[in-house]
Amino acid sequence: MNSGFIPICLAALSAGLGFCQSRPACLEFEVASVKLGPPLDISKTVVFGRQIDGAQVRFTQTSLRDLVRIAWAVRDYQIEAPSWLASVRFNVSAKLPEACTQKQVPEMLQALLADRFALKVHRSSKDLPVYDLVVRGGGLKIKESAREQPDESRADTPEQVKLAGGGGRGGIVDYGGGSYFALPHYRMEGRKLSINVFAGLLGSLTDRPVIDQTGLSGRYDFDLELTEDDYDAMTTRAGISIGEAPSPKDLQQLAAVGDPLPRALRSLGLDLKPGKGHVEVLIVDEVRKDPTEN
Repeated sequence: MNSGFIPICLAALSAGLGFCQSRPACLEFEVASVKLGPPLDISKTVVFGRQIDGAQVRFTQTSLRDLVRIAWAVRDYQIEAPSWLASVRFNVSAKLPEACTQKQVPEMLQALLADRFALKVHRSSKDLPVYDLVVRGGGLKIKESAREQPDESRADTPEQVKLAGGGGRGGIVDYGGGSYFALPHYRMEGRKLSINVFAGLLGSLTDRPVIDQTGLSGRYDFDLELTEDDYDAMTTRAGISIGEAPSPKDLQQLAAVGDPLPRALRSLGLDLKPGKGHVEVLIVDEVRKDPTEN
């Protein structure tokens, strides 16, 4: 694998949507098309994620797991579902009803998934192994981003991803306004990233959720050189997180290298502390692999 492919599903929506909320007037998309996406070719640049242009809403090459994550405003590690949800991808094109806004897209997406995939879910909670992201004793070694200009857009939460791409020599998640996270060849870099968003991204590069416990509220820039083995291990884990099946060689490498992320972060003045966290989870009870006709 070792493709340097980085998934859009690295982090999740920050606003919570409870089952007992009063429903807004905008309950469903005016029209919607759901089509199976082509096979993912990680040797080429891939563009995927959510794009909203006026009343038009598009999800490109988005896994069913990510559609569920966005619809219910949870992080990836909070979803308990069949493994195939991470690998099957769809292109969704929908139109917002008049007077409805993008803030109501998650609830309309819930209705779409129930209608087209017969999706049924319920919420629960459990204790899960987690990593707490903390500042090391020697202090933070990354610099705070330059102050934004008034017209620069902000991307405080990953649902605002404008573009995500990957292929051969690395990948990038671009949040707009100069904010992005990238894994170019043998490097990790970020610009204008909040630590909370960064923690969510890190969860895709290791074996458990990463929870921000730094208390930092700023946005930061960083560049980190990686060894070839560490880079390959991280990108292998990133591939697994989007449903790629690791080869025997990949698994052997992961066993030999271990988890490189904690030691990489130490050079940034950050640390991962293993622990347990009480986490709300969304459990998929029923779902169809093939959507109903458009």
